[in-house]
Amino acid sequence: MARPIEGDFLEHHFDRSVGFAGYALLFVSPFFFAIPGLVAVALAYSHRRGAGGMIASHYRFQVGIFWTCVVMFCLGCIAAFGAAALGLVELLRFLPAEWNGFIRGLGMTDTTGATVGWSLFAAAVVLVVGSWVWSMLASAFGFIKLVGSRPIGHDAYDDDD
Repeated sequence: MARPIEGDFLEHHFDRSVGFAGYALLFVSPFFFAIPGLVAVALAYSHRRGAGGMIASHYRFQVGIFWTCVVMFCLGCIAAFGAAALGLVELLRFLPAEWNGFIRGLGMTDTTGATVGWSLFAAAVVLVVGSWVWSMLASAFGFIKLVGSRPIGHDAYDDDD
């Protein structure tokens, strides 16, 4: 005679499946304008309180992946806008001579704007691409840990939050 399936067993496997889905959504998020990442973080936020220690650690990790990517992407966008603004100031150098006084008033020498602008552009590229790479690598790492039923972090079984 077969044993009845207990509720905890089903709940654990459901939470684990949601964890796998969250990692998959975070992995593909850079390719779909972060919309799957929003779904993944919503799932993680909604399921993490009722989950056991090991699964809850994965939900916390998914939330951390998402917010790290958001911060890196926003910093990259700020750097890109700064680079674009400095690029526009550099274009002003080609306007009539009366505009050169405006540029000198900004305290910029002939190479300051270009140097800072290219540095900001490089920082923007590193931050934006870094957020994509982080999303994919961190979600792959979490997925592998979840496959092995291992928690994320050393204090993963603490449910104090």
